[in-house]
Amino acid sequence: MRRTTDRTAPPTPPPRADIDQRTAERLPVTLPVTYTIHDPAGPIKGTTVTSNLSGTGVGFRIQQPVAPASPCRLRLTLPQRTDPLHFTGRVAWCRKIPHDSPQTFEVQVGLALSTPADVREEPSFATYCHFVASELVKRYLG
Repeated sequence: MRRTTDRTAPPTPPPRADIDQRTAERLPVTLPVTYTIHDPAGPIKGTTVTSNLSGTGVGFRIQQPVAPASPCRLRLTLPQRTDPLHFTGRVAWCRKIPHDSPQTFEVQVGLALSTPADVREEPSFATYCHFVASELVKRYLG
């Protein structure tokens, strides 16, 4: 007599905020960036530097939390270039980074870059992808 067992897998839990969900390797690159995040509470504009880059996104710090999925416009200046690159994307995540006191903090933002919908963004996107690829080659092949 054969016994049957229930082989139904348990449901997959939702992703945890403390686990890295990145799909592409990050490179610790510091570049000037100007941003406008269209948060539901109102636009947030500023200038800062990147903390990391990948082929799919950009990380940087800002002074206040923003809603995930908020659309963003970004101007990024690469080394040896005077003209900035222009991108659109969405906030993938944001996390408070505490400082010495609980009242002071920065927010690390992960921005997922959008595939250019506007033909005018395609050269910027291609230049950015070439830069990231060359940084990966330098990192692994010297």
